[in-house]
Amino acid sequence: MLCLGTFLTAIRLCKVSSVGMQTMVEIMMKSIYTDFEQYSDNSLCSNLVRGIKNPPDYVYEALNVMKNDYKIIRDRLADGDTFLDLNREDELRKIIIKIVEEDVCIKDNVIVELYSGTKKADLRGHNKDIFSFLTGIFVYVLKNTDNKMKREDVRCINEDYLDEAQKEVVLVNKSIEKVDVEPVTMLATDDVSTEARKFCAKYETDISLLPLAQIAFCVDPIHNNVRQMYTDFCLCTEKVRREIIRLKELPWIETDGEWIDKTISKIDKDMQDKGYITRSILYEGAKYFHRAFLFYSDERIKEYSPQVFELLDKTYVGLLGPYNDLEKYVGDYFYFKEVDPDRKIIPPGDYMWDVCNLGSCPESEMTFWVCKFIIVCCTRISFENKEIQNVIDVEDDLWDIYYVDYNKISTMEDLYYYALYWLYYTYVA
Repeated sequence: MLCLGTFLTAIRLCKVSSVGMQTMVEIMMKSIYTDFEQYSDNSLCSNLVRGIKNPPDYVYEALNVMKNDYKIIRDRLADGDTFLDLNREDELRKIIIKIVEEDVCIKDNVIVELYSGTKKADLRGHNKDIFSFLTGIFVYVLKNTDNKMKREDVRCINEDYLDEAQKEVVLVNKSIEKVDVEPVTMLATDDVSTEARKFCAKYETDISLLPLAQIAFCVDPIHNNVRQMYTDFCLCTEKVRREIIRLKELPWIETDGEWIDKTISKIDKDMQDKGYITRSILYEGAKYFHRAFLFYSDERIKEYSPQVFELLDKTYVGLLGPYNDLEKYVGDYFYFKEVDPDRKIIPPGDYMWDVCNLGSCPESEMTFWVCKFIIVCCTRISFENKEIQNVIDVEDDLWDIYYVDYNKISTMEDLYYYALYWLYYTYVA
């Protein structure tokens, strides 16, 4: 099924740069609507590629005003730094043509390449340059297809599909004859294993962060991450990624990022229902959570667990001092609420808000504490949920199978992915 997601995914399969995909989408959209802002919506590019969202309405409105003059799109695409691998131009044409030909909703006499006016039945004879070809298909996609609820269609556009597209298709009296040619993009089994082992060896010292690399792929598989390990993992083929995970004996994390918003809603509710906080800190679409990733990814974390919280168990003051970290405060809070219900103690989230001055602190500090609070709450809730369900031996499963060395968390990017990792483990795994 032809849609924006399958069109962009086909391009991504024939590219060599994660940055290039975002650049290409931005160039295409800005060539229609000059004030288009790529990052006005969290992970907009990723959602377009996945077949989750349509572009903003103002893009469609601006497209209707162009009156079939799409040269500006073609020229900006050709002049822009799109990082297209022109050595794979033939592959790109074939996979897009295959998607169009297999869409039974498009009749043979329909013009599907709107730049040069080429019909579906004549698409294999298209001899215009690749930028004209992409422009024409792109405009048709925007004008005639819906990109919502197309995740299943997008998932079908994978390396196997790309390999199949490299088989020449000749239309003779409406029958299809396939001529086998040597596949150029599929990795043999030995090559997959070799690539996976190379990755593991290259990032041996940080391999405990591998679950976060999986989370990075869920957030945006074409994002240029601060930590190179995440970017390199995302740029691996699915077969190589799965082999990496298999080699390290880790669980596979589902790549459909739809679980992110759902788990944020769940933790927001649980935080208040279970008494961690009396008000939401994930308001306005959890903006202070997502901004840790959007605006402060490369900011270094000075201290993972600042000890600024009052030590509730005074018997340990001599040993630990009068202050400890958020994890300790949360644990002590629920312990004393159980053994001494009449004791007046400020809920952890409320205390954190006051002590850390979250109402007026720099935004980067706010995002840090929101991430930390999610992690701490999820850690405790996860233990409770797993014990209630009696599914696993909590200690062994939590620390052996899903273990991430938090001592390796060094940037806000790491912390954001770590918080999402805990959301996944708590509510999805």
